[in-house]
Amino acid sequence: MKQANSHLAARRAQKAALLPQVVQLAREGLSYQKIADQVGLAKSTICQWLRGRPLEQAAKTLGTPRMTA
Repeated sequence: MKQANSHLAARRAQKAALLPQVVQLAREGLSYQKIADQVGLAKSTICQWLRGRPLEQAAKTLGTPRMTA
């Protein structure tokens, strides 16, 4: 069970590292689908991260330390 938890934590950290890039691509005007394709995440993940949430709230949702764009 611990191995599964560490794997999940590692995957969350990998995804969280993409958050600033996702925010930047959104600022550049890319669609959610194009962002998802470019960073290798599901479009639903991109939607959740960007749907009216400040960057700090998205980082909290992922269980990561505070991030800035």
